[in-house]
Amino acid sequence: MIFIKRVSFILLAILFCTQAALAGPNLEKELRSTLKGKTLPLKSTCPQEKLNFDAQGALTQHCPEGSWTVYSLFRIEKIKLHKTDLELTGMLDVDTVVATQPGTALAIPVSHGLVLTFQLSAALSDMPSANKILAAAFDSDAAWKEKLAPYKQPPPVPKEKGQQQEGEPSAPGDGDKRDDDKKDAGLLGMLGPDRPVYRFVPHTMQPPVATFQPDPEYTTAARKAKLQGTILLMLVINERGEPAVIKVLRRLGSGLDEQALLSVSGWKFKPGKKDGQPVAVLVDVEVEFHLF
Repeated sequence: MIFIKRVSFILLAILFCTQAALAGPNLEKELRSTLKGKTLPLKSTCPQEKLNFDAQGALTQHCPEGSWTVYSLFRIEKIKLHKTDLELTGMLDVDTVVATQPGTALAIPVSHGLVLTFQLSAALSDMPSANKILAAAFDSDAAWKEKLAPYKQPPPVPKEKGQQQEGEPSAPGDGDKRDDDKKDAGLLGMLGPDRPVYRFVPHTMQPPVATFQPDPEYTTAARKAKLQGTILLMLVINERGEPAVIKVLRRLGSGLDEQALLSVSGWKFKPGKKDGQPVAVLVDVEVEFHLF
């Protein structure tokens, strides 16, 4: 009986070790099936080609703050799972840049590769544990949208007692309220305290006027591919006529998106005006690339 117990214990130990050994390759295959080709929002704004995370999910590199905060998307191309770390390799696409010091030059890498390495305190055994590790580097869709809001949406105005309901006839004096509403036509939110951002509305305000518009540069990769087309950017021009937020809405790739951001970040404007006062304005900008 003692001999049988020992044999059973040895068989269980061998089975456990075999399952642990198989978990690595199987999980790596599942990770590849789930993640390869995905584009995920990257939490880190560090403009480096390698980012390392410790076992607690903290970034190990020091990333000094620049004059622009750069938010990027990471396209996963390769996944490697080892006993002590998980490695993701892919391409970085800049999505949005936000000026922390408006009026200063933007410095961003032109579409480059990125390697993310996650140190492991124990070998990963399943997808939930892998997802927990990955959450250290990537934002959820909700967190990404909140982070990249170019302005803070104003809170809804609480309805006061006696305020007119929709469809009710206008009371004496309501014309004054409608005039106030017209003053806020196009209001999107705030860049900061007392810094409203408006979408340009014709006949109610003066639009920003560009005074300096350097052309973007073509990348070697785009020339070789004979890539042409138009990139669409969302641009917030602050009340001093400086680009404050730029977001890529429509891409071309091959580094041209980053070149468009670099170019537009250096543009100068006469600021838009509302009621005679300079205000921040959100506009769409098309940047064209053509080979002649």
